[in-house]
Amino acid sequence: MRETTRSLKDFYESKLGKTISDSSWYRVCDCLRGTCGEVTKENLEVYAKMRKACARLPIQLSEFIQIWQSVQTLKNSNEEAITGSQFRKMLTKNIPSRIPDITFYRWFIRAGLNFRKRNEYTPEQLIPVTVSAWCWYLRKSKER
Repeated sequence: MRETTRSLKDFYESKLGKTISDSSWYRVCDCLRGTCGEVTKENLEVYAKMRKACARLPIQLSEFIQIWQSVQTLKNSNEEAITGSQFRKMLTKNIPSRIPDITFYRWFIRAGLNFRKRNEYTPEQLIPVTVSAWCWYLRKSKER
């Protein structure tokens, strides 16, 4: 059975932690339809995590697609746990800019985690860190 728009909006607001206007809701739906093809609870949950991790940066659809693909790759990875050093290598490979150590540690702190090279993290835990990294890169590339 297909979810109603109202129930999906309520679900999104609960994950986001605040209410949004109808016009913002329609922009979210358009963005998700353009990226994923449909609006589902799973897509809304990931999008809410992304918006919470990167609230102040206006993301264009093309940039959002880039971030979304990176998050989906992480979510769909067959690994149950990723070590800190593996994750850092993955980010370094995908983001074409040198990431300062302090910035990398800050992303983990914002996600409620402590970074250690040997610690294992679930892909779900690393989503906010991935989003922060991409937002940092997009912000940095716009400043040039």
